[in-house]
Amino acid sequence: MEHNTAAARDESRQPTAHDLEVLSRQLGRPVRDVVEIPARCVCGNPLVAATAPRLSNGTPFPTTFYLTHPVITSAVSRLEAAGVMNDMNLQAGRRFQPRRCLPFRA
Repeated sequence: MEHNTAAARDESRQPTAHDLEVLSRQLGRPVRDVVEIPARCVCGNPLVAATAPRLSNGTPFPTTFYLTHPVITSAVSRLEAAGVMNDMNLQAGRRFQPRRCLPFRA
């Protein structure tokens, strides 16, 4: 049963022609080189698109995951405008202080 669930999950991540059409409408432009749909809305439409580090023409594409669904992008934009991202970066910086490397001893 677990194998079937994993297979269904992997299959649902593969972008279909319909997904690419929906993504293009969500973004207001044709999508490029989408390789995966990592998250979907409860209705099945894409929430997040994933691209390869390089587009098919070789151009670097630094954004691997990006939000596409208008409702979620609007909500995240409001959080960013309220400074939540800055607070989270500060908290992450305090939590993940680099450790000093200890010398290797054989």
